[in-house]
Amino acid sequence: MLRNKWRTLRFQTTELLSILLQYQKFSFLSNKPTYGEALAIA
Repeated sequence: MLRNKWRTLRFQTTELLSILLQYQKFSFLSNKPTYGEALAIA
């Protein structure tokens, strides 16, 4: 059970990182606020 929870946590972390990377790429292209500001909004 603990292993399952760790797998879920690791998946969520990877998903979050990919979202941040995509937003960073998007903000770089559109010159919008940084993902740090997006995190402050969210």
